[in-house]
Amino acid sequence: MANGHPHDDAPFSALGRIGTPPPDLDAAPPQMRPTRPLATSPEPPPPPETESARHRALPPARGDLRIGIIGTGGMAAAHAENFQRQTGCRLESCLDIDAAAAKAFASRFAIPHQAKDVTDLIRRCDAVAVVTPDATHAEFVLAALRNNRHVLCEKPLTSSMVDAKRIARAWREAKGRGVIGMVNFSYRCAAAMHHAAWLHGEGRIGQLRHVTAQYFQGWLSETHEPAGGALWRLRRASGGGVIADLGCHLLDLVTAVAGPVRRIHCITSNFPKVARDGKPFTAWQGKPLDADDSAVITVEFAAGGLGVLQVSRWATGRQNTIRADFHGTRGALVFDLDHSYDQVHHHEAEHKAWRTDHPSAAPSTWQRFVQAIRDGRCDQPDLARGVEIQSYLDAAMHSAEKGGWIEIEAG
Repeated sequence: MANGHPHDDAPFSALGRIGTPPPDLDAAPPQMRPTRPLATSPEPPPPPETESARHRALPPARGDLRIGIIGTGGMAAAHAENFQRQTGCRLESCLDIDAAAAKAFASRFAIPHQAKDVTDLIRRCDAVAVVTPDATHAEFVLAALRNNRHVLCEKPLTSSMVDAKRIARAWREAKGRGVIGMVNFSYRCAAAMHHAAWLHGEGRIGQLRHVTAQYFQGWLSETHEPAGGALWRLRRASGGGVIADLGCHLLDLVTAVAGPVRRIHCITSNFPKVARDGKPFTAWQGKPLDADDSAVITVEFAAGGLGVLQVSRWATGRQNTIRADFHGTRGALVFDLDHSYDQVHHHEAEHKAWRTDHPSAAPSTWQRFVQAIRDGRCDQPDLARGVEIQSYLDAAMHSAEKGGWIEIEAG
């Protein structure tokens, strides 16, 4: 998961087609075709209705916005730090399955309350951040929505379209009550992406023909004894896998500029890890390291043009490299977040020349979320965007498992 890149608290207007979803979730979220057989489970009962659940969700009339954080591992620290930077926000409560971890987290960030369960946390907070393993996101997001609590969910929104559709149904109702729901695609803080989307939306590169994009990390070449944050990312049972972890970011960035995807093809690999003595291994502490760690995703965009997206944890020498190239009939756009979050290279075919634009800094998703609550108007990336990206992730994984192209139904 990515670290945030916070900027100032000034409001920011999205430019161009910044991952624009259907205007309302009444339009069915995009689904893949053919239907992927998925196991279903009964939907857990909602938590007891709180007093505020019977009323429209509104920003507090006075005082601070009370924030609750569900899940206190890894990425939770970034949430706490970024909320603490926001004027008018107060960390009120935290919850974790590990009580000792929650206690240490509360002490570190001066959080006055450790919740005993999600209902306890919801009663004390105006907004919640869900920072738990991917497979558990849905139950906490649904609890927040049903009780009129604004919610910022860590990416990806869920681990399956079954859960994504449950959230879509609940948000369709909650949004009408003024609830703000967003997903933390944290590279939305890159002004380069927003500016590239605006340039493409203005027709500066003509009709899109080809996109190449990479999200590369190289830590697997240096990980000889996986533990902690590395271990869960290497196991399918814990929701690991490079497609969900890195691919969701790349699909969000690329489609925010190029527009929605018509169909997807994907191949993945799970390579043996390398011990200190050079010997390969495929399990650790008796558990298989079976999650995908490299993938090549080929897409056909709804508006035309092809794209090749590569994600890997075996990119030796790369720490966290994100780059995208967009080529059209009249020009090209390139941004490379390894070098700058606020720089776009723009080629104009007519003049046969490159120029470099330096757009103003963009706010983080945390800043967008808080401002959206204050304004009473949802911002991007919202829960509908999370559902859209989940449809692409499911299609990619289905293609990798079964072979062939998977079409994405229009939303």
